[in-house]
Amino acid sequence: MLIDFYAYWCGPCMATAPKIDEFYKKYGCNSGNVIVLGNECDAAGTLSDLHGFDASAGIDTANSYPTTYGTIGGAANGTTYGIAAYPTIILVGPDKKMINNDVWPVSSVADIESKFPVGAITPKACAAPTSVNSMVDASISVLISPNPVSNMLTISSKSITGLVIYNQVGSRVMSFENLNNITSKSIDLSTISKGIYMVEIKTTNGSTVRKITKD
Repeated sequence: MLIDFYAYWCGPCMATAPKIDEFYKKYGCNSGNVIVLGNECDAAGTLSDLHGFDASAGIDTANSYPTTYGTIGGAANGTTYGIAAYPTIILVGPDKKMINNDVWPVSSVADIESKFPVGAITPKACAAPTSVNSMVDASISVLISPNPVSNMLTISSKSITGLVIYNQVGSRVMSFENLNNITSKSIDLSTISKGIYMVEIKTTNGSTVRKITKD
């Protein structure tokens, strides 16, 4: 796992983010053997600040590595990891032990790759995005809408067996199991905080994970 700890107002962070985003896409958009996460650490950072950071960095908010932000816990995450400067990019192995606690400087994807053990990560193509408001996984035929979502999110597919929503630190916030091969499920998200989440859709044909934004 690679985690990018940064602040929304940080110039060097904006310069580094496109390289991390390129790495994220080269290695499968979190569908391969390396997970890329962002963590905006300023305690006052909001979703709007996060979108502004992405725009300034020249990356696409709807199709970039998932990130949490200060006001929904990003500041606490930064404190837990003892982050003292921005950006601080860390690598964590499958045994949950630190591989590298400060990947720097980052002028290219190769600078990131060189910090991993040889053979530990494998390039993988990402599924092509369709649209922000209606994302489809062609291989499993999943439709999620609307996205961004304010309250009610609808997920449609053939033979849905389960749904799980995770926040950006990997904690499960909602779970629906044993759905008995339904074709559509509406979920009320009014009780969860604004931010970016990952939805795992389980079907009889396999599982897929998609990013949603709660606004």
